[in-house]
Amino acid sequence: MRRITVDSMVTVVFTGDSQTTGRNLAIDYPQLLSRVLPVRVINTAVGGSNSNALVKPMTGGSIRGRRGESVLYGTSVSWGMGPYPGMRVTIQGEVYTINAVAEHPPTRNAELHLVEPLRADVEGADYSIEPGWAVRVADHRPRVVCLMYVNDGAMAPEHQANWREMIARLRAMGAVPVLMSPFPPDDASHGGSHPSYHDRSAENARVVRELAVAEKAWFVDVFNLTLALDPPLRCQVGDGIHPDTDGQTLAIDGLLWAFHQMGLTRARPFIKGWVLTDEPGAIDTTLADGARPFRTSQPDHPEPDRQDEKGFTLDAIRRNDELGLIAAADGAGVGLGAHGIVLSIGLEHASRPRQMRLELTGTGLSAARSWQPATATWAALATAATPDGLTADLPLDCLDDNTAAVLITGGDGASLDAAALAVDDDITPAPWQPAAVTPGAYVLESDHAQPGNLVSNPDVTAGAGADATGWRRRDARANRPSRVALTGLAFDDEKDLRWLRLAGPPAPRPLDLIAIRGSQAGNDGLYRVHSLLDDGRVRLRRRAQALESGLAGEIIHDDGCGLVPGGCCLEIDPGGLAETTLTLTDAGSALDLALFTRVYDPSRLGTRDLPGQQSDVTVTFLDADGAALGEPWRLPTRADSFQWRRQHGTATVPARARQALLAITARGPGRLQITGVSARQR
Repeated sequence: MRRITVDSMVTVVFTGDSQTTGRNLAIDYPQLLSRVLPVRVINTAVGGSNSNALVKPMTGGSIRGRRGESVLYGTSVSWGMGPYPGMRVTIQGEVYTINAVAEHPPTRNAELHLVEPLRADVEGADYSIEPGWAVRVADHRPRVVCLMYVNDGAMAPEHQANWREMIARLRAMGAVPVLMSPFPPDDASHGGSHPSYHDRSAENARVVRELAVAEKAWFVDVFNLTLALDPPLRCQVGDGIHPDTDGQTLAIDGLLWAFHQMGLTRARPFIKGWVLTDEPGAIDTTLADGARPFRTSQPDHPEPDRQDEKGFTLDAIRRNDELGLIAAADGAGVGLGAHGIVLSIGLEHASRPRQMRLELTGTGLSAARSWQPATATWAALATAATPDGLTADLPLDCLDDNTAAVLITGGDGASLDAAALAVDDDITPAPWQPAAVTPGAYVLESDHAQPGNLVSNPDVTAGAGADATGWRRRDARANRPSRVALTGLAFDDEKDLRWLRLAGPPAPRPLDLIAIRGSQAGNDGLYRVHSLLDDGRVRLRRRAQALESGLAGEIIHDDGCGLVPGGCCLEIDPGGLAETTLTLTDAGSALDLALFTRVYDPSRLGTRDLPGQQSDVTVTFLDADGAALGEPWRLPTRADSFQWRRQHGTATVPARARQALLAITARGPGRLQITGVSARQR
């Protein structure tokens, strides 16, 4: 019998700088992808670094340390946070392993904490830190590697050469490169707080796109897609350069498209895990609402729920890589908690197993159950104790799409150290190979203006004021761009120059821009509204330069999607509705529906806030007499976002249908915005 373990899975490595590590408790996009992909995800990004740290040795300045100690002190060094735990440093011919790095900005001093104690007193410039390539990429034997570096700035020739070298190395080792442009900074040109980088990031995006074309590599243009789908850059946390959890949605969508094209979303075999947080019920509900997905190690986060880089060591990386913890029996495992662990184990699609045996290693393991799709129940398995765990034969009818779900429980303090599925079938395991398709760029467009759209006023530009021609509304209105003049503005809080006092109405909305003009103290420019206070003040995302009163300006309001010209949308209050009637033709029996949705809820600005699914889109088909033909078809929407996100699906048109009622309801708690609606028969 062959064995499926974590090491049987396809490995995908993500590397780059702090936009990939995640900051301010935002969950990193590689980890978010690990929850939906049948692959093992490894994130080896290094905050503060650039591509030099990946392909070139690090030297410069001086180092010192004492024999018997495990700390190496660097003075005036240029590498800062470039090293990563596990990399090696050679000092006067002696090789040591780096366990952790400590930086001390704004100085150029840093420390390397070593695994081994120094074997002699050292001082001077005779040292070299190896490039990160082996430890951060090659040693993981990845089949796909994703690269993004905002810190490569405008992509000087040196950095372009680094990228070409990285692409060549990946292809030499049989890995697929995926190139990404960076997230745009929320700088003053967008009313934000970051000191600059916008022009450099734009150039980074242009050069990386050209590299992807020249090298025939996959490309996700995070920079320009973010500007289109999140014009106010709500995605950026307070520092203006690092996206929050929801703000990475479009990057995830783009990467999932590329992964789907290359066949990665269908990779087999796999093992995925969840720690239950409640009593188990139906499998889908349990995994969605009553479980925590297994974690991947998030760089610079030794404790997953704390933003504190101190202690990001080899042990922290291992401890937080929960799939890695169950890859092999080594005494370190994942705690079962009070309700147990669910493992989802996927066999190759071509596998026709004759027998399956679950092999578990751990402490305190007591029982296992399999999810039985036919009866929608958890069934107890007959387990046999082993010296270090238990085994159980899985019934063949537990497979659904050749995937088995197993619930493992135990006593207090129980943990799972290793998991494997022994399978008797005729499969000869072979490495995953990408599909034979030409790599390209992720392209997202609105097709509302293309011929054949049955939706009248799909971009909400027709109508005046709150009215939207062709749409029937309940607690909903047209949201249109506007500019309103302001006078009597004042920056009068000497403790915080992000507060702006208004002379009176009208008040802006959060995420509006306020343009200040005619300042005598250097306060001219754009300021993005963060929030409103009841005392007539607004908090801004950008600080003014100086105290000043008697200022003039204007509110610039535009909630539109950058992919739908006109800047208009329908805004639906929680529980509200917008609907329109489509006149069907004889063009075909399928109705392709697409629209852009966004949740507007400025009260939710936490770095881990996610709106979930707040849109409910249905189509009711009507016959010639206006009678409904069956139950409404419901668009299988993905979770909505605080960014604009394209939702799409296809309904089957009944033979007698002559019209269709398209209805969009806001579930709440936020307001739902929609635009770029299209419906086409084929």
